[in-house]
Amino acid sequence: MLRANLRRQAGPFVSLTVAALIAGFAVTQSTHRWIEIGENLHEAACGYGGAAAVLLASWQGGAEVRSGVDWIHATAVRGVLTQRLAGLASGVLWPLAGYLLAVLAVLVWPYAGQPSHRPPFDAMTVDAASIVAVSCFGHLAGRAVPLPATPFVLVTALILFGQSSWWSAITHPAEINYTGDALPPGTSGWVPVRPHPWLPWCRALMLAVVAAAAVSLCARCWKTAVVLVTVAGTAALGLHLTQKGSAAISAVNASEMRCTGRAVALCLPKENEGARRRLQPQVDRLAGKLRGVRGAPSYYVVSDQSYRYGDWGADNDPADTGPRVIGIELSADARSLARDIACPDLCTGPLEGAVFTWLTGTSPDSVLYGEEQLHLVQLLNEMPPKQRTNWLSRYLDAVESGKSLPDMPYTPRWSS
Repeated sequence: MLRANLRRQAGPFVSLTVAALIAGFAVTQSTHRWIEIGENLHEAACGYGGAAAVLLASWQGGAEVRSGVDWIHATAVRGVLTQRLAGLASGVLWPLAGYLLAVLAVLVWPYAGQPSHRPPFDAMTVDAASIVAVSCFGHLAGRAVPLPATPFVLVTALILFGQSSWWSAITHPAEINYTGDALPPGTSGWVPVRPHPWLPWCRALMLAVVAAAAVSLCARCWKTAVVLVTVAGTAALGLHLTQKGSAAISAVNASEMRCTGRAVALCLPKENEGARRRLQPQVDRLAGKLRGVRGAPSYYVVSDQSYRYGDWGADNDPADTGPRVIGIELSADARSLARDIACPDLCTGPLEGAVFTWLTGTSPDSVLYGEEQLHLVQLLNEMPPKQRTNWLSRYLDAVESGKSLPDMPYTPRWSS
């Protein structure tokens, strides 16, 4: 009797535990923005939700075999598929109910969200479908290997598999993606393009097919299982190939990008448009100093991914022959912009410091910078414009490619 009571109470206990863990992780690890809440919700769903689903479903699947009552099913009026669905129902529904309860708690949480960012319901649906798929495969594994240790082995395998690049490509956390003005191809790594609106729902449907294949294997419907596995594998390969240059699975959190400027483009998400009045003069001032210089930035991009990529610096990919793009923080100023150009790592040498000082237009301090750097700044100021443009082109090329910095030109007039 005690064992029967424990079995009846295990489902609700698992459901409430999953809900508390997922909701707590989602709201306590974020900074009140839906994009971060959605990402934490995804991580918690794959971690806590997946582990609970595997433990409960595989335990129930193994318990059915260990109890030795399969002969009853053979004489039952209901079909084999109906019996298997009834057997794994609680293993699927309780973890799923816990996740949905956590989503409801997060949705009514009064501090969530920024006006431009919305709950990624498409990504949440993918998470729910993944919990169902994991539950069904857990039940199948429990029946195939009905040992008490099987659920714990499965949880360990799930954790290791969840860290693989293949799985991450299918169920990657939602990221902000961009619409509006076109950006150079080189930004696709840190400014995800908006996926097709139907793509996330295809992922959810694919995971549902995976779950149906597991149920078919449990019911020994071999032909149906083979067809479903083939469909799911083909869909996974197709989705992986479709999403080149972007790992975003949500089409909801799209931010509109707007680029303005004559010499160079300053690109801002629409919700950060108020910062353009402060940033545009600084960008234009730098563009004027670097007019005609090869390798000078053509795009300054403020991305809402800055909470993750807080220190981009310059894009130093030698294979990228397109326009140079610099990702900047929303709080950037003239000094940080000049530093990203002159010395994206650290301004450790006098030559780097001189270029940085010249770009900012500040008066160098002899105590702070030293006589050598002061002299280099003076040389830059007195250098003929054409010669300075050519030398700065060589300098920026060396900074981007990691080569040795070119020496400053020297003339007798400067030494006098």
